Amino acid sequence: LLKTAIQIIDEEERNRFMGELKTASDELLKRRDAFIAQQIAQTLKRGEVGVLFIGMIHNTARYLPKDIEVEYLIYRLPFRALLREGPPDPSAPSS
Repeated sequence: LLKTAIQIIDEEERNRFMGELKTASDELLKRRDAFIAQQIAQTLKRGEVGVLFIGMIHNTARYLPKDIEVEYLIYRLPFRALLREGPPDPSAPSS
């Protein structure tokens, strides 16, 4: 598909093609997220904990049943502290 986009000379036609490609890509991502959520819902039993490592562009949680609680690891990481304190000084003696 990318090869086709490169071969298109007319800019308007290229933009139309790239728009269609983006739409198809977005739809595929939604279908994949829905499938993953369905698999989780079918296999995760009450009281069990599951872990899903997936790219940030995914939104699998929106397809999960409401009784499945979702927490995001990224919000638990110490990014705010790192921003406040700055990265460690590599030349400082270690304690």
